[in-house]
Amino acid sequence: MSFLGTLIGCGNSPYPAADAGEKVFYSYLLRSYPLDPVNAQSIPGMGYLGAICEPLFEYHYLKRPLEMQPLLARAIPQFEEITAPGLAAGEPDRVLYRLRFEIWDQVLFHRDVCMDVPNHAKPHTRELTAEDFEFTFKRIADPANNCPAIDTFLRVDGLSEWIKRLEAMRQKGPQTATLPVHELYRLAGPIRGVQVTGRYSFDLLLTERYPILLYWLAMTTTAPVPYEAVEYYHGEDGRPHLREWPIGTGPYRMADHRKDDFIAFEKNPDWRGITQPQRRLPGTRYPTGGEEEDRQAGRLSPEYVDQPLPFIDRFEYRRDKEAVTRFGKFLQGYYDGEEIIEETFHQAVSGGDISPALSDRGIRLSMETMLRVWYFAFNMDDDIVGAPRVFADPARERDREQWLDRNRKLRQAMNLAFNTQEEIDIFMNGRASKAESPLPPGVFGHDPDYRNPYRQYDPELTRARQLLTEAGYPGGIDPRTNRPLQIELSLPDTDPRTMELARMTTRMFGQLGIDLKLDAVTYNAFVQKMRRGAFQVLRWGWYADYPDPQTFLLLLYGPESSAGTGRNNKANFRNARFDFLYEKMATLADDESVTWTETGPDGAERVVTMSRGEIIWEMIAIFEYECPWIVNHHPMSFNLFHSWYHNVKPNTVIYTGAKYRDVDARLRRELREEWNRPVRWPAWAFVGIVAALVTPAVRTYIRRTRH
Repeated sequence: MSFLGTLIGCGNSPYPAADAGEKVFYSYLLRSYPLDPVNAQSIPGMGYLGAICEPLFEYHYLKRPLEMQPLLARAIPQFEEITAPGLAAGEPDRVLYRLRFEIWDQVLFHRDVCMDVPNHAKPHTRELTAEDFEFTFKRIADPANNCPAIDTFLRVDGLSEWIKRLEAMRQKGPQTATLPVHELYRLAGPIRGVQVTGRYSFDLLLTERYPILLYWLAMTTTAPVPYEAVEYYHGEDGRPHLREWPIGTGPYRMADHRKDDFIAFEKNPDWRGITQPQRRLPGTRYPTGGEEEDRQAGRLSPEYVDQPLPFIDRFEYRRDKEAVTRFGKFLQGYYDGEEIIEETFHQAVSGGDISPALSDRGIRLSMETMLRVWYFAFNMDDDIVGAPRVFADPARERDREQWLDRNRKLRQAMNLAFNTQEEIDIFMNGRASKAESPLPPGVFGHDPDYRNPYRQYDPELTRARQLLTEAGYPGGIDPRTNRPLQIELSLPDTDPRTMELARMTTRMFGQLGIDLKLDAVTYNAFVQKMRRGAFQVLRWGWYADYPDPQTFLLLLYGPESSAGTGRNNKANFRNARFDFLYEKMATLADDESVTWTETGPDGAERVVTMSRGEIIWEMIAIFEYECPWIVNHHPMSFNLFHSWYHNVKPNTVIYTGAKYRDVDARLRRELREEWNRPVRWPAWAFVGIVAALVTPAVRTYIRRTRH
């Protein structure tokens, strides 16, 4: 009977029955991601880290445009211009820019055996102090950690000199190299621009005013990790590495991590929002305000507003090899949310909205334009499509201005010939918005009404053909060869989708008479071509680290040119005026202006005052005219959420959102049972067959026994 009961009552849930009524969030894991805050760069990985490790600031969960607010810091500091003595006797005083920080007291690191020094036998915790931030900034500076923010933090006074001292110490010998990292950092001395001023206070001194640094202080990159964890979790003697088992101060702590298979984190019972709710510290209670859209979507329900965080007890992510498997599990209610991808789009979306079949189940669709841009980059060092500092062809260099103009018109013509909307409709199921400039919606400087005149597709290609003729290629014919002008498009892959997209691109430029030659190579070979500047046109994209126009305009800043460096200006675009404006813009907050003196068109000196917004729009005008890119689209994320999954408002740069979300475990259990009722008739049929076979034998046995 026990076998029969099991057979009839069995279900298909992949989770333990005991968890059915628990507040556990379930989702999928594509693969494991490095989780050491100082160098983690993957978006999923930083999403996990944001629940575990906390930075000084975070973004308001509901407000758009994004608004920064304190988290571990008591307030967001303002830049103070100060005077510091010269570095050597007789040297003049220096101007520095100071940021003063105070952090909250009674903030505890996760309870862990790494804190039980030297035994590592019993979990302990300790308080976060300003010295932990000094250690964090040293980890950022340490070349061994390969921190992606190092260029920004080189503006911290004395950081470069500290790096040199550290490297010199490492070269002294194996004895120094094997020192515990906090001892090595101590022997390297302090960083001049990182000054601990009290147990809960420290100053950062910068050599230039650079507001962008504040964005990095809102990222997990700068989240403090205790030195005990860095030294204990080294990946040897059976211990995981820190990138697999991070320790922080966040509302969740690591519970399990099986590489590329499973990751789980659970509510941290020592978190200040749980142990000290009466203090009402920043980031420990649900927001009291947001947008009207939030009210309509139930994200400002009285059930949640101003309530202590977090709501969910545990997050679990499992590996599924196939996207369709994930979608199937989502429909069964075994995943709480699901990102719509190309393979599942038509099952989920109908007529630009969620399909009736899913809507009838209470499933919601969220659409967000991400802080990303995709584009084609012209190699501005190339003789044919660019504006090189010196043309390789001496004849072109002799008539430099003429060829600069002709190449510009070629780029403008190709911009006009590319139909972005066709790509969005065919290859992205409409999951993108057409780009007019490098700046996506949600970033300061983006104007939803702006239309780039060189990105307005005309099926007749009238203006494009005219510009191509003015460029010296009437009908696309290269007069040197009397054949169609040949331009090479470099691709980072040879998969069928990439090649089909490339063939569409070839057809579009073919309408101008241009012969687009495809150069599809492996990703590593593609990266090397970029680094060498050995291409004419390539397709590339950029994901924002923070919601500021600087991170997108950086991609066109001359000193960031990729050729020979691998930096971010893949087009190798150099424009003196653009670079000058970029340097002004990068030092300003959104509501600030700057004044300078320059020579006007008439040769006379003039004083210019421009706001940050005005500077950005002059930079956009330069970009529009020079056309170093064919700016393509800003991708959108389409996500599905079940009716029991509450307070979800996705954003690509908010990494601390896990604590604000909630699941209704009771409703989830009821709907799962309704959607996944076991099919019992085969079991009953089996019972009937067994009975039919066994009954005659039983009767015979009884008759014989009686005789």
